[in-house]
Amino acid sequence: MKPLTAADVMQKRVLTVDSSAEIVEAAMIMLRNKISGLPVIDKHHTLVGIITEGDLLRRVEIGTERRGVHWLERLIGPEREAVEYTTAHARKVFNVMTEGVITVAADAPLADVVTLMEQHRIKRVPVLMGEVLVGIVSRVDLLRALVDAFPREGGEPPDDTQIRESIRRRLTGRSGGRARRSRTASSS
Repeated sequence: MKPLTAADVMQKRVLTVDSSAEIVEAAMIMLRNKISGLPVIDKHHTLVGIITEGDLLRRVEIGTERRGVHWLERLIGPEREAVEYTTAHARKVFNVMTEGVITVAADAPLADVVTLMEQHRIKRVPVLMGEVLVGIVSRVDLLRALVDAFPREGGEPPDDTQIRESIRRRLTGRSGGRARRSRTASSS
């Protein structure tokens, strides 16, 4: 059995949001589609970031912005305070999105994708073919792969050791696919 790749489990229909969109538009897309993050594209349809529920936690509109700066942060510099203020008050996606998105190639082994998700504590990884966004792998896609790995009715269910070995065999094989960070474009 050949090892699974990002292309084998990714969602091919990827919802995106334009970097110049209002954050409320991004939030509405996420709510309507029951997803927790969206790749952000620029006017050339190039991946420039990702916006997630986490990027929208500290907002002035709902009273969750950070209040009062710790004295040590004031000594370090005003940069962090400025970033927090901008994030809490910004209206456009490009002001709150996460840049420097971790991406993978379509042929990246699924084991490498999972390792990246663990190392960077992320819940989704955009999949690129060259510079083109062709899919996204999220934790739910990994759950689907797990369920698909189980035998269908009619056969004797495998024990835990057999399941573990089957998953390990499918997730091993580290050929060719490499992880990378996408280039980021500055938005104005």
